[in-house]
Amino acid sequence: MTNRLFILTFLFFLVGCTNQYLCLKLKNSLDVFINRYYEINYEYPLSIEDLLLFCENDSSFTNNLQDSIVLDYIYLKNHTKQINWIINESSFLCQELTVLHDQDTLIHRINDWRFPCIGYYNDAYVNCYLKEPESLDIFLSFCHYCDSVEDNTNELYNNCYKTTIKNLQKCKQIGLFQWIKEEDRLLFMIGNDTVWFHNASNPCNNGLIWLFQPHYYNKSGQYIKLGEVADRKFNNIMKELWDFYYGLTKPEKMARHIFVYSDTGEIKPLCEGVNLDTDNNYFEDLVGNLNEFADEYSLSRIVFVAIVYEKG
Repeated sequence: MTNRLFILTFLFFLVGCTNQYLCLKLKNSLDVFINRYYEINYEYPLSIEDLLLFCENDSSFTNNLQDSIVLDYIYLKNHTKQINWIINESSFLCQELTVLHDQDTLIHRINDWRFPCIGYYNDAYVNCYLKEPESLDIFLSFCHYCDSVEDNTNELYNNCYKTTIKNLQKCKQIGLFQWIKEEDRLLFMIGNDTVWFHNASNPCNNGLIWLFQPHYYNKSGQYIKLGEVADRKFNNIMKELWDFYYGLTKPEKMARHIFVYSDTGEIKPLCEGVNLDTDNNYFEDLVGNLNEFADEYSLSRIVFVAIVYEKG
């Protein structure tokens, strides 16, 4: 808080009001404070002291508060014993907050948004692996991997991610969750309550948008980024090979498709219904080039887009 606290503290004790008026003022101010706390932490403070300490340390927020709200802050700080702060987390899905001033209810809220960043993580998983995560264990492992390789200095997003992972780990400990992967959607349930769902993405519908760069997987099957140099090298291999064969044969029918290369030397379409014309040496030479590339970077698999011959 700023130096104006000292002036306002003096003014505060010159102001009198009825209990009803005081309760209304405190309720409005607490709403402001709790909203800010929740915006940053995605949960409610465990005590009035935690909330006030947060306000003191959040100068970018408190410096812009109206004087009337600062007065209420002063009152709360000097009368914490009259504030009964009740957190009820008997149901994991809901964090319930009740704040009483003497016998008057100032605040009653229920936080049922326990996984604020689950959608971001799921989208990232799908973008990496072109499918939905099979289980909570696989999903959590991916979340931890993301945190280990990303240097995110945005406090707001860091707290969002930490809250999501912390609550997912609690779900795992509880052992009551269901991670249900269906053909067209992903469901995360606790008991009979659907906590989160996602309409499944199909790379065969819009994969060409996703795969603007090849996807690489190490010997453990983990998605990795090789960087711009490797991407450029891979794209040059594909371009030079296609330019050579196109110059030889001038095919009448060709199209872009998603392919999967494995270090066993196999290349196959990711999606069904691809009518390839394999009566040429294009794929044989492509396998040879990709074998060398995979050996150089210790890869087990590459998912990529290629222009190929199609049968008429």
